[in-house]
Amino acid sequence: MRLPGPILFVIAAIIGSSASADEPLSAPGSENDGASRPPAAAQPTLLVGVLTQQFREVCKGQMDNEWVDPWWEVGFARVTLPPGATPESLKGKPVVVTGRSPADVKYGPREPGGTGCVIMQARSDWVVGKDGIRMVRGYPAGTVLVSEFLADSLEPFQGLEARLVVNSMKPVASLGNKPDPEEIVVTFTNTLKRPLEKVHLQMHYEGCYGKPGSEMLGHDAGTVPAGGKVTARFPVIALGDRSGGKRPPEAHLAWSVQVTTASSDTVIDLDVNLPDLGVKVECPREGGKE
Repeated sequence: MRLPGPILFVIAAIIGSSASADEPLSAPGSENDGASRPPAAAQPTLLVGVLTQQFREVCKGQMDNEWVDPWWEVGFARVTLPPGATPESLKGKPVVVTGRSPADVKYGPREPGGTGCVIMQARSDWVVGKDGIRMVRGYPAGTVLVSEFLADSLEPFQGLEARLVVNSMKPVASLGNKPDPEEIVVTFTNTLKRPLEKVHLQMHYEGCYGKPGSEMLGHDAGTVPAGGKVTARFPVIALGDRSGGKRPPEAHLAWSVQVTTASSDTVIDLDVNLPDLGVKVECPREGGKE
């Protein structure tokens, strides 16, 4: 997930926590120790994620910096593109990369970055970059992630959709059993021509008011065959109690959709902001309290 550049100066120090939801939603933990290494005989040959251009930060003063030595990443994996590749038109979009991981690749999630040259308070899940903040999320057990990938080819990935719908007004657990007039329907289509194991869809929520914390709601889809689809429904607002009941729960707005898999031959580190999927939602009024 990506936060725009101005958020770099928001003061925050709250780590994302979990929230409950109606079945089949679950609330995954916020730790990143769920990633694993695939068997040596089944190294990843596909990588799916959002293509971004990253830079090395050079500090020129306490409040001044310069971004140099650009490279490409898909998700949080650094990608070496084939000679002559022109990926600029796909920047900021989901892509699928065919290739392989190097023999000495590191497995597991990316470590969050520091605050960089510009002094500020930062949340523990932030990775600061030239174009804003990216966030390292918790990953379900068994998720396969790599630090580097050698690309043979790159093309758009069009297997993720989201839409805003009016629901049945049934009580929603994440809203304290109050009705939610809207919800977000997320559909993942396996366009990769191979089955995917332990596919997990997750909605990430950012706090509406006060110190910006986060919440996550997840849906375990199991094995999705080639060409198969899975759909999950998420509330627009998730409530989080950070005061142990001393204050009313705080509203968190649906922000981005994350997709992962535990398939040994495929890395999916896909995190797409809702506006990029055509879904626009807003925080509730009156201080965000329901």
